[in-house]
Amino acid sequence: MPMTIVRPSRPALSRARKWLGYLCIPFCIAFLVAADSLLTANGMPPGERPGVVRVAMIAIALIPVAVVVATPALPVIGGHTYDWDKVASLNVVVEGWRYWG
Repeated sequence: MPMTIVRPSRPALSRARKWLGYLCIPFCIAFLVAADSLLTANGMPPGERPGVVRVAMIAIALIPVAVVVATPALPVIGGHTYDWDKVASLNVVVEGWRYWG
């Protein structure tokens, strides 16, 4: 008789994932303001910047947004069926010792 393992309906999000979601837009704005002021102070005002610099600024600013979007919000709902032979052959690690199941 095969064993069925059912996944939860939603993942438990870590604190880091939640805070990254909350802070990604303020990071984007702060990075763009800081990069703009640094480039302007070094003699590259906004009208004289090459397109590569503009694209690089926007790409770096959007990295946290890409991470939040790429992280799956929900796991795949459903289950997997494993034979008892597969379950019996799994390794079990208890307090640093390795046992065969």
